Amino acid sequence: MLDGIAIPQLGVPRAGEVLVALPIETATKAALFAAVAASGLSNPALARNLDWDEKDVRRMLDPRQSSRLPRIGRVLRSLGKET
Repeated sequence: MLDGIAIPQLGVPRAGEVLVALPIETATKAALFAAVAASGLSNPALARNLDWDEKDVRRMLDPRQSSRLPRIGRVLRSLGKET
């Protein structure tokens, strides 16, 4: 997420691959990151849609920053994703 690389979708592991469990906040942020990327919206455009400051969107997409899950859910719903 920090490098802006697409996150692989969960699937059946191939030979030699290992699945890892993520903390719920990291998994939710990964879903948010993927939804924002799929929407084609820039951070400033998403911030305008939410009536937020753009730095709040950047922080929410940063896996090192703590974010409240209900707030992440609000953004996912605004992008048409079920939470």
